[in-house]
Amino acid sequence: AAWALTNIASGTSSECQYIINLGVIPLFVQLLDSPTPEVAEQVACGLANIAGDSADNRDDILNLGALPKLLRLAQTNSIEIKRVSTWTISNLCRGKPQPKFEQISFAIPVLADLLLSDDTEVLGNVCWAFSHLCDGPDMIQFISKANVIPRIVELTTHSGSAVQQHSLHVIRNILSTGTDEQFSYLFSFPSFLQILTQLVETSQREIKKEFCWIITTIIERKNQFIDFLIEQKIIIKGLFNFISNAENDVQIEVLVTFLAILKSENSSHISYLINEGCVPLICRLLNDTDPRVINDSLDCIDHILMLGSVTQVHNNENQNHFHLLFESVGGIESLEKLQTHANSEVSQKSQQIFEKYFGNQQLLVIDETIAPTVNSSGQFQFGTGFL
Repeated sequence: AAWALTNIASGTSSECQYIINLGVIPLFVQLLDSPTPEVAEQVACGLANIAGDSADNRDDILNLGALPKLLRLAQTNSIEIKRVSTWTISNLCRGKPQPKFEQISFAIPVLADLLLSDDTEVLGNVCWAFSHLCDGPDMIQFISKANVIPRIVELTTHSGSAVQQHSLHVIRNILSTGTDEQFSYLFSFPSFLQILTQLVETSQREIKKEFCWIITTIIERKNQFIDFLIEQKIIIKGLFNFISNAENDVQIEVLVTFLAILKSENSSHISYLINEGCVPLICRLLNDTDPRVINDSLDCIDHILMLGSVTQVHNNENQNHFHLLFESVGGIESLEKLQTHANSEVSQKSQQIFEKYFGNQQLLVIDETIAPTVNSSGQFQFGTGFL
């Protein structure tokens, strides 16, 4: 019976809600205490499906006291029950808004102990739980006190793809939602930067995306570690390899990373990216079949061409070198073709870029809302009208 109800819970939201209305949640929570291991395992699986359907369902399960029972099951000797219970716990940690601190915080010491498991599936589930919990400075600080972060950093090199992906997701959340101090803490690990450089060798699609997200986050936080990342040529070359050979969704994430560098306003970083050959690669993607890839490529091209105009004005040059580079790799022809693209966003954006930079052969006039300057540190500084 529990197996049948679990299957229904894995269906549509309306099917799941139907059995919830019949009272399945309190029944399943009660059966977590069943002396029959197979029953406890099955209802734990059912609760995982129900919790994963919505944050309201998750909260109902937590309010009925399921988490302490699941933590007990996660510490049994049965590996099958460990796997299911940690999966259910991870679903009780996920969702927006986050579960209340007092409902979930007592689970962290047990989850920290489970990070020492030698079972790949258990490790993946626990890392997935922490990836949801590490969202905001307060929770990150609480988790740090449990000495979880050093183990998470170690697991980013784990051979199990789910373990590696989910541990990298924890890192990404700390970098993006933590304080500056918590951000810098990750860089205090000697192995952390080495791990980042090793990730460029991965063949796994999801790991490539996590890598791009992490690099983008570091760049967008505008901190002292950007220079090091840019100077690590293997990272940039890895991004170039991803954009040349990876799947479309990975290419999109690389383009977002490139755009973050272009928006960084640091002329040395931008020049390095362009000198390494990003323009031909991006122009090649203008001929892609995926409108998402084309749109992100157009955003990058727009910034590159604008920066070329900024440089031309600042240096009082007769030619816009970025424009010439773009034209030399067939960029103008691609823009002309894209103006009749079936996707309206692509066609409109390509038309706007063409008219802005190539509608006539005169020097682009930069209005006062952009007002570019280059400071003593070699950074482009723009007014409110540009970025």
